[in-house]
Parts: sequence; structure tokens; C-alpha cells
Amino acid sequence: MFVDRIKVFAQAGSGGRGSVSFRREKFVPKGGPDGGDGGLGGDVILRADRHVDNLSNLFYEPIIKAKNGGHGMGKKMHGRSAPSKILKVPVGTIVWPAEDRKRPAPNAQRSTPNSDESAISNQQSAIEPLVDLTRDGQDFVLRQGGAGGKGNVHFKSSRNRAPREYTEGEEGEQGHFLLELRTIAAKNFRRPAESCGLSIHDASSDHRRGGFFWLSTRDDSRHSRLDRRGASWAGAWS
Repeated sequence: MFVDRIKVFAQAGSGGRGSVSFRREKFVPKGGPDGGDGGLGGDVILRADRHVDNLSNLFYEPIIKAKNGGHGMGKKMHGRSAPSKILKVPVGTIVWPAEDRKRPAPNAQRSTPNSDESAISNQQSAIEPLVDLTRDGQDFVLRQGGAGGKGNVHFKSSRNRAPREYTEGEEGEQGHFLLELRTIAAKNFRRPAESCGLSIHDASSDHRRGGFFWLSTRDDSRHSRLDRRGASWAGAWS
């Protein structure tokens, strides 16, 4: 069994802040507030894909960040919501919550690879996994983006006709995670020719055949020849 593990840091996008704006229009001296809300922050989503067979892409991108939402604008215009950050992982990936390890003391004993593996296994046995992506196309929201802030149009009242209050967007969720993939590989030590039921005859010493490799099936006496360069099959039969 081959085990592929990698630790990543995921951070969702923050929401955009609300806008402070007032309606400015001809023949409308007191238009009132019209500040729009901020957009939503982007989510970090894991998607199981059967065309992906390892976690090597996360080795070069251990920090996953989604974009922030757009800010609100005047005329009650809503800020643009950020797109989700979709990360494709192999089917069968297990997601564990990972905690930051404390730095060891200077006089502490140096850890070995075997001790690290045992520590990870002990930690995983005490913590339950977040999700096990077992189906192709299955999505899991690893971190959720923040909500957008409110514009000054929400703070209008009978006593406060010209509010200048607004709210900032919420921060996106963030955290460290451990992604694990376990693969079982079946080895076949037989040669490709034997598994296909073919026998190989080296005819390089035979000048009458012109230096070809001759492939023949075990239950048939007919032969076909293959050029040494492997360029094409020659349809010659004996």
C-alpha cells in the first residue's frame, strides 16, 4: 500500500465592505442613502476527479487562497461575489484537520522519519476525518468565504436620514489540513510478451530474414515480423 500525504493551508476569501453613498440626481435635493452591500468571498472546494491519481499538484501549491469579494457601490449596486477556488483531488482522498506543531526545545531529541509517521498515525487515530471523497465529482467545501458588509442604506431611519455607517465584510475561514491518499498497487512480474501470449525470436543472426524480430503466437505457426526500429509492422507471412 502506498500512502501519499501532504499538509496544506486553505484560506477562503473575505467579503467586500459596504458602501457609503447618497443619491445625487437633478431635482432631487435630498435623495437619501443608496450605498450597496459588499460581495461574498470565494470558497475553497475540494472536488474528487477520477482523472487525477496523486497529490503532487499540491506539493507546488501548499497555500490555497480564494479571492475576496468586491466592495459595494452607489445606486444600491451589490459588490461582485468572488468565484470559488476549486481544487481537484483523486477519488479516495481523506481530509484530516491538522494542528500546528510546537517547535521543539533546543535540547529535545531529534525526531526520525519513523517517529513522525507514528505521530501522524496516533494523531489521526484520535481525530476523526472531515470527509472521505469516495465518488467521482463529489464536492466538499473545505473553507467557506465571508459574507459581504452592509451599505449605509440599511441604517436609514426616521431619526437618521443621512446615515454614514457601514460594516466591513466578514473574514473567510482558514486553517491547516492534512490530505491523505492510500493506493493499493498490484505488481505483475511477467514480461509483456508472456502476458500477451507471444514468444519472441531474435533473428539478428539469421541473414535470410534480414534482421527482424519475429513474434509468434504459441498456438499458431504463422509469423509476422517487426522492424528493429519499431516503425511499422510488415505483413509478411511464412
